[in-house]
Amino acid sequence: MSNMTTEVNISQENIVKCLDKAVLVVLTNISDDEVTVADPDSLAFFKNADCRAAGIILSGDILVHVRLITPVMLARLLASRLGKCPPDNLNDDDISEGVAEIANQLAGRLRMLLWGQQCKTKMSLPGGDDPLAPDGTKRQALPPVNRFFTCMENLLLVQLVLFG
Repeated sequence: MSNMTTEVNISQENIVKCLDKAVLVVLTNISDDEVTVADPDSLAFFKNADCRAAGIILSGDILVHVRLITPVMLARLLASRLGKCPPDNLNDDDISEGVAEIANQLAGRLRMLLWGQQCKTKMSLPGGDDPLAPDGTKRQALPPVNRFFTCMENLLLVQLVLFG
């Protein structure tokens, strides 16, 4: 029996386009509000903001870490929409779990969009471990691709880190 592998050639640009689609669909569904791509120079906002973050690793034909970073205020609003409860009823753990669930949904949607391009992956649990090569060695991360979005009149950041 031969061990055949199929090499998938998908560009970083194509992965980013799929990520943008995933973010727009998932966050629009959760927030029931318009979600738009924001100014690509918004990183300074996140340096001093009180934020929550969660990430998921997709591995297989490609290896990528999808990380959602959102200010606590927006995280609370989105978590309340997910849990169908008033924002004031949520504690810090509820908010962090909500962000992890949103990251999970984003990565899941990205995974399905990539599958449509014949790029097969599996997902880690939120906060997945460092990506490893098939031989068990750590993979080298490429510089992150930062994608900014506006949702419910707040900025949020989705980082995409590809590994070589």
